[in-house]
Amino acid sequence: MKYLFLLILSALPLSSYAEVKTNGIVGGGLAFGGDAIINNIEFEDGSTDDVDAGEGFWVDVGMRFDFGAWALKGTAGYKTGGTFAANGDATFSRFPLTGIASYNNNGHYFGGGFTHELSPTLDVDLPYASGSADFDDATGLVLEYENNYDRWAWGIRYTNIEYTHSSSGSDFDGSNIAAFAHFYF
Repeated sequence: MKYLFLLILSALPLSSYAEVKTNGIVGGGLAFGGDAIINNIEFEDGSTDDVDAGEGFWVDVGMRFDFGAWALKGTAGYKTGGTFAANGDATFSRFPLTGIASYNNNGHYFGGGFTHELSPTLDVDLPYASGSADFDDATGLVLEYENNYDRWAWGIRYTNIEYTHSSSGSDFDGSNIAAFAHFYF
């Protein structure tokens, strides 16, 4: 009897995991917002641009575990943004690891989670300035809506995150709004 009880207990987790739909993810997005890390980068034509802490595009890969009414998604990626010109550029890049738990309402996923961004670095290569600046790894809150169409999805995301310059201790708000697309396989 004791062995039968242990056998039944050990089979319970298997029955709950059998209903999980697992997919790989590949995708990317475009984000806007955040404090200016560098202001008024001047171009040859007289126009100017800034490098904002929250802006940029990213590519990511990961997995989603869909339990029916809710899902867990984890991704790893590369995000970079800045200003690019023929005579130089200034970029802010990092490697985000993101985990999101979502409620699934008939293919409309409403979720929240966290992102941890590794090795944030500002690289400047302009005619009048060059060098790099390291920032501490940063953790932030993510709120997300995703509209899922079987194999592909689009969505919007809000990220609340702050970056700290490693040497000076200066903080830059990297909060941003983003649009993204994912392909599920």
